[in-house]
Amino acid sequence: AVALLAHGRVPLAHSARCFTARRYNLQKDACEFRCLAHPDGLTLRTREGQPFLTVNGVQTQSAATYTLLAELPALAAAGVGVVRVSPQAEGTLDLVALHRAAIDGTIDAAAAAAQLPALLAGPACNGFWHARPGAEFVAAPA
Repeated sequence: AVALLAHGRVPLAHSARCFTARRYNLQKDACEFRCLAHPDGLTLRTREGQPFLTVNGVQTQSAATYTLLAELPALAAAGVGVVRVSPQAEGTLDLVALHRAAIDGTIDAAAAAAQLPALLAGPACNGFWHARPGAEFVAAPA
């Protein structure tokens, strides 16, 4: 079955260096597990204060959460049989249940997507799916 990331921060790059340890001026092998204090990573901001990237250990991720919840019917029509939901520090089980309900048809995908803001710690994005800049969010048609 074709699998696709349907929800979560987009992994953009990996490094041999742990960004969380570096933030605290610690060696990677003596990091004191500082990442435990930042379960969703550290948000990097632009000079204007806008969220830009998230660093989480050795991974650089999008600052916004990529979500295709409203597009689940289109994903199914395109042959996607497995959708991946990346965990977040809080609310992951609620997100999985919301995706499952939309897949099963017990809730409309657009109605399910309307519940997302309460479950996310920050902004959502889905621009890549809509052939737009990835950080943008394109709302489902009403």
